[in-house]
Amino acid sequence: MHPNDDLADVAVMPISLHPDIDWLFWPVTAFATDAVVKEVEISIGDDVFLTGLFYRHTGTRRNIPIVRAGIIAAMLEEPVRTSLGETEAFLIEARSIGGLSGSPVFVRPESNYVHKINTEDSYTIGRWDARVGSFWLLGLMHGHWDVNASDVDVIVEDRGHRESVNVGIGIVVPAQKILETIGQPELEELRRRAEAELKEARNCDT
Repeated sequence: MHPNDDLADVAVMPISLHPDIDWLFWPVTAFATDAVVKEVEISIGDDVFLTGLFYRHTGTRRNIPIVRAGIIAAMLEEPVRTSLGETEAFLIEARSIGGLSGSPVFVRPESNYVHKINTEDSYTIGRWDARVGSFWLLGLMHGHWDVNASDVDVIVEDRGHRESVNVGIGIVVPAQKILETIGQPELEELRRRAEAELKEARNCDT
């Protein structure tokens, strides 16, 4: 869990990657950390998208991810009330649904940063694009707010129904919290040992 924020909805664990599993990694240099948010001027209105599982269409041979898109609705200025308590989070104008909790949320800033580009910048995702149209990991989808359908529908017959309506605002755990979680000394040591074992195994194979 997060080292000092009990309300940060982040958890990590070591896993083994089976050869039959398709996977990709996302570099920490492409995290929208506090420093990156300031540097590339990530702000309200910037485009976001998230990928995840639509549990009503899971597929029979493979899980097919879906993509949802929206914009940043609010930055990290005020604590957000969640079921865990008040926590630091982005708000995005994008409907989160069951199955998307924990999904990665990416942002593509519409800033003037593209006018002051260093094409050799190590943070650039592909030097050929010089950050024009590049995107960063904004964070992880925590969830969304629902309201009772009866609260938004004045028809008397709907009163008392347990049906709920998604208000369309998603709660996103900042990427900074992920970085702080995986950057704990014991986890760094665990990664170093795993890398050493992998290197030794490769040398034995050769």
